[in-house]
Amino acid sequence: YPIAWVGDTELWFQNILPKNLRECKVPHYIIGANWATNSAQPWQGAGYSTHYGPHGDIVASTTCTTGSTILYSSIDTASNGDRLPQINIDEYNRCFSVSRQKFPPQGPPVV
Repeated sequence: YPIAWVGDTELWFQNILPKNLRECKVPHYIIGANWATNSAQPWQGAGYSTHYGPHGDIVASTTCTTGSTILYSSIDTASNGDRLPQINIDEYNRCFSVSRQKFPPQGPPVV
């Protein structure tokens, strides 16, 4: 999903988000695509796009914060007729609402 994270991107993409995915037992692959800038900025928030496997395992990641980066990874797919695992919506909402309280979204820098 597209992520416009403002703040410590390394902390979010490498620690907080995978921890949330593990705790919430998210059984799917998640593509966390963050924005990038063309040059270094005085604020944090760019880069660190990451691909997560089931339950928050980091499959591929980049530490680039400027310029264009393409991230590749392999994703297991279900065969025809196989049912995909379901997310426990109540548990997911509980986990991520706690995360939003601990780490409220920050707006973009005011210039």
